[in-house]
Amino acid sequence: MPFGNPLISLDNRANEVSKEDALKLAGKAMETAYSTFLMNDKYVNGSDSSNRALAEIRQKIDKLEYKDEIAGYWILEGPYELLVDKSTGALFFKYGIKGIKISGSYSEGISPVDVNDKDIFARGYF
Repeated sequence: MPFGNPLISLDNRANEVSKEDALKLAGKAMETAYSTFLMNDKYVNGSDSSNRALAEIRQKIDKLEYKDEIAGYWILEGPYELLVDKSTGALFFKYGIKGIKISGSYSEGISPVDVNDKDIFARGYF
């Protein structure tokens, strides 16, 4: 029976967000998130480990790049793997756990990007 698998999903929404727009949206969001994160004294404390982690995050923001696309999302590489919804421009992080990548099918590894979260870059860096 064709298309009987409930895991198959066809995305026929209009692609309003181009790859270039996705990079701009994500870049702006990462800059805002980084500024917010710098206000968190818990992680930004002047220690060597803090300075190394902040430098790594900054470098990954500066080198934000297109990686791939899947269904309705652009996949970008930055401080974390970023998914940008092609229709709405909504941003999501695909987190790994200390070097262990989360499978693309595990929704618990994907979280909306909240640029106002003072802990946004804590996972995996601190």
